[in-house]
Amino acid sequence: MKSKEKHIFASLCFCAIPCLISIFFFTILIAGCEGPQGTQGRGIDDLDLEPPEIILITPLAGDTIFADTLTISAIAQDDRRVEYVEFFIDGISSQGNDIIALDSFPSNISYRYLWDFSATELGDGIHFLVARAFDKGHNHADTPAIPIWYLPLAGIFELKYDGVGDLSYFGLPDKHPTQDFWFGDKYFNVRFTPPAACILKEIRFEFTYPDLEYPGGGIDIDVFVWSSSDLMPDSVLLTVPIPETSMIYDDWMFIDVSEANLEFSSDFHVGFSPVDSLYESYQNEDRGASLIVHVDPDTLDDARQHRSIEFEPEGEARGWGSMQEHWELKMDFHIRALVEFSEGQTALLGSDNNPIPDMMKTDSPGMQEIRNLFKKSEVVK
Repeated sequence: MKSKEKHIFASLCFCAIPCLISIFFFTILIAGCEGPQGTQGRGIDDLDLEPPEIILITPLAGDTIFADTLTISAIAQDDRRVEYVEFFIDGISSQGNDIIALDSFPSNISYRYLWDFSATELGDGIHFLVARAFDKGHNHADTPAIPIWYLPLAGIFELKYDGVGDLSYFGLPDKHPTQDFWFGDKYFNVRFTPPAACILKEIRFEFTYPDLEYPGGGIDIDVFVWSSSDLMPDSVLLTVPIPETSMIYDDWMFIDVSEANLEFSSDFHVGFSPVDSLYESYQNEDRGASLIVHVDPDTLDDARQHRSIEFEPEGEARGWGSMQEHWELKMDFHIRALVEFSEGQTALLGSDNNPIPDMMKTDSPGMQEIRNLFKKSEVVK
């Protein structure tokens, strides 16, 4: 009987040992599959799927760039961090050049880039500008394309509105051509509209010899620069006395006013008048200053828009008015202004001053809408 029990025990041991060995190796295999334990990896919630937001600050839609360089600026922000901003004009990228971040996370990030038109093949005319922001997750967002006008001008430019029609002359003090009668008009001037922000450098007049109209000879004059309001002179900004001995006749007379540092981004007026305290004595002595004019046969539908202007203090006492208003003739004074344009980008006079858009309103309009927007911008000609 003992022999049978030993046989059963040996059989049980023979079966159990392989099972224990299998359990041992299975345990090792399971433990090995977990691998070494380290820091927790990124989950799906950590992926950056949110694109940044960006708006253009300058230039504005419809702006005109008169210099070869343009400073483009944009503000971009992201829920994590903006990596960089890239600018495109007609698809040409600013990449490959320096991109400068002026601020850093977590504040809004301002980016500026100095675009050099002379270094590209972009010619004069209308171009479309886009700013694109990238974040760390390689997401990006674009601004709506805006139209800009590249129109490079020389730094110094002469503004003039004369040169059409027959040459003649018109003088101050103003007297009747055939009767012994004086009108008393003053302040012959021209309203100038600069195409861009500028500094007035020089004033130019062309007078003829006074004895053609005034037997008594020439006079001292005062030259004026005014601001403009409702097409007419407003405040006097500068007065320059010119003695008769310094007058130049039958040629352009140049008066340097650069030291006055007069800056304009809208209409201004330049003109002259006899010295006011001597006006009556000049009449009595039959003396005056005769300004050359062009008499343009094509009068304006709106006479008030005529740029050559005078002041009428006596007679009908109509005050300020254009020569076409007062005389029914479009007499264009030979008065010119030499200006120096500011560097960089400047807005066209009369174009809309578009406010900075809300950061969340960045839906891009269609290209046709953009073109329509540009067409609606007023362009001073």
